[in-house]
Amino acid sequence: AISTFRSDDAARRYFQLYDRVAATWPVASDEWDLTTSFGPTHIRRSGPDQGVALVLIHPTSGASLGWARIIEPLAGTRPVITPDTMGTIGRSVQTAGIDSIDDLSRWLDETLDALDYDRVHLLGYSEGGWIAGCHATSTTHPDRIMSLTLVEPAVAIEEMPRRRLVALM
Repeated sequence: AISTFRSDDAARRYFQLYDRVAATWPVASDEWDLTTSFGPTHIRRSGPDQGVALVLIHPTSGASLGWARIIEPLAGTRPVITPDTMGTIGRSVQTAGIDSIDDLSRWLDETLDALDYDRVHLLGYSEGGWIAGCHATSTTHPDRIMSLTLVEPAVAIEEMPRRRLVALM
């Protein structure tokens, strides 16, 4: 399935708000889009150029901007990469279907390949934790993951009851 906006006006209003919030990012950062087979992935890099990068995978509803409150201490000694996860809210633009965790893992591999980091620390929160955990078990580059931190990984430890999943939708 491909995530899209309901209308061009909805997309315009969302991106205006996104940019307004992004302007309050508390540390110096660079932003750009990189190419993956699922569409352009929006990247924000904060912190110094040197050191083993910390890659933060956000929850479904948060976009990478959700890391703003904790980015400052994290970016003090290493590069911190905060991509907008493909298929969720954010500035990444999905152009191909993501139909399985293998697709999400491939997206993350392609993203990390394009960033050209040999080693990374990978941290995911909620659905981002689930994505990071699944990625660690199926990546084509397991030696790249120096550490894996999962914070409240959605459905990664115990399957969510259907009634709760329906209520969340």
